[in-house]
Amino acid sequence: MTIRRSQINCIRAACVLFLILSFASAWSQQPEPALQIPAPATGSVIGHVECGEAKFPGRFGEIRLVPRPADSNSGLVDQAATSNPPKPQLQIVLGHTGLDGGFRMDGVPAGDYLAIARMPGYVAPGTSSNLFATDDQLKRLIVSVPTVQVVAGQVTSVNLTLRRGAAISGRVQFADGSPMVGASVGWELAEANLAIESIRMTKSSSLQRTMMTLEIFNDRSQQVVTDEEGRYRIFGLSPGNYIVSTGIASQLTSAAQVILSDGSSPEPSRRVNPYPEITTVYAPGVFRRGDAKVIEIRGSEQVTNADVKVDPSGLRTVRGRVLAGEDRHVPSQAMVRIQEDGGKEPFKFIMIEEDGSFKIDYPLPGNYTLQVTGVDEERSTANPPDAPAFSRRYQLAKLPVVVGGRDVVVADVLLSALKPGEKEEYPQ
Repeated sequence: MTIRRSQINCIRAACVLFLILSFASAWSQQPEPALQIPAPATGSVIGHVECGEAKFPGRFGEIRLVPRPADSNSGLVDQAATSNPPKPQLQIVLGHTGLDGGFRMDGVPAGDYLAIARMPGYVAPGTSSNLFATDDQLKRLIVSVPTVQVVAGQVTSVNLTLRRGAAISGRVQFADGSPMVGASVGWELAEANLAIESIRMTKSSSLQRTMMTLEIFNDRSQQVVTDEEGRYRIFGLSPGNYIVSTGIASQLTSAAQVILSDGSSPEPSRRVNPYPEITTVYAPGVFRRGDAKVIEIRGSEQVTNADVKVDPSGLRTVRGRVLAGEDRHVPSQAMVRIQEDGGKEPFKFIMIEEDGSFKIDYPLPGNYTLQVTGVDEERSTANPPDAPAFSRRYQLAKLPVVVGGRDVVVADVLLSALKPGEKEEYPQ
């Protein structure tokens, strides 16, 4: 068989075209090169931590590096934090000390940092228990915080010290002298209420955000528990004015909780109150925060007489019943909330019982407003058992209550159904 030259040329052209198409197809299937983002310039920080006057090693402590705020001296707010939308910013760099109290932190982005160490029971220089301090107060405080400048490709050293924090201890007892065992005891700054109210009206500066970062990310709860003698001890406190308190729980459900081996309950429809009512008792044994004992801490004091006496015998209760609709039936659910008029004491709330009754324990003497919200949940017999419940909601009911020297029994609270198009109101 003879192949002509024209046929050979056609075969060559076809092969070339096939190779071109194959190469183009393979090229199109190649993944696009990843966008190369330059790695941030980093350096290393090494150092050692000493604790207390004995200067023993700060073993297994935490190291915190927080970028130095732009307004630490000038009072200016950094523009990056105020941009809209805000750009992600470096917030904190964490490390840990070893058995000898030394530490090494590699890969730290270059920049200027405030540096502190943290260990249970100890306080770092320059830190404060008052997270709501003003910029002027923080500027005077921040000068005592050690600083470190991290340079790309270099190792920078910084040594940190810790001093022993103050401690508050005491005993929690009932009026008859018996210990309150396993009670949670908390503490807070005496100025906290005013600080929280004022900070709601202002935007935090970079100084405030920086000092808060030095203090947050703390896994230690601000509560301790009393032992079998009712004793407690709070330690590691920074200077400040403190208030100590505990709480007594009431309104626990009287229904026994029966649980089967599969985790179910034989009476799942039984009404259970999941929220016990907590009444706060402040040292030395008062119920209003304004009457609480203020404990002044200025250094490493060991306060040992912060006792709390729990005696609610002089307090009263508010009782009543909640009904709904023209037929005056007990609603499926209803919450009763009581708030002191013009007062700053925390409000109390309780869920009604099966018969619609409620009892609020230990409101302090004063003028109150009782607010009640309710709802009915019904299922139509024409629908499957798993069909969504039909809810009937009721108007918010309000009535004044005066608490004095005796228990208060209010008249039945009657809830009226919301009218078509009427907006539901919630407790204020």
